[in-house]
Amino acid sequence: MICLCCSFSAFAQDDVFDKLSDMDGVTAVYISKSMFGSMGGMEMSGLDISKVAGKIEAMQVLTAEKTKAAQAMKTEADKLVKNKDYEVMMKVKDSDSKVMFYTKKHNDKIKELLMLVDEAPKEYTIIQIKGDLSLKDIQNITNQK
Repeated sequence: MICLCCSFSAFAQDDVFDKLSDMDGVTAVYISKSMFGSMGGMEMSGLDISKVAGKIEAMQVLTAEKTKAAQAMKTEADKLVKNKDYEVMMKVKDSDSKVMFYTKKHNDKIKELLMLVDEAPKEYTIIQIKGDLSLKDIQNITNQK
């Protein structure tokens, strides 16, 4: 029964990402585990994933650069993170942006890192990294140089 509920939650989340990636004004990038395996050291969207690339199952980046699309993405992301499975890991706010880091855990492993970047009113970015990660891995990913 628990597995069935988790499956529905995962499908609902995938539906949200599919819906958002099909919106006008949204740029969507999906990178599979196979692609990570074939890439060397890399930095994407300001994140250093070179040390954990082998532990990543998939990564999605959705970016809206138009006000209407950004607002729609923010609304959907807010609904998504209200799910009790997400835990706030970190919040960063400066003069022109707000970044929220959420994790979804299973036992001692972090199965998902979700980063929401709000540069209101015109830009909004969602970065989702799925894998089998430790807290140290997450620190390596988010460590800014």
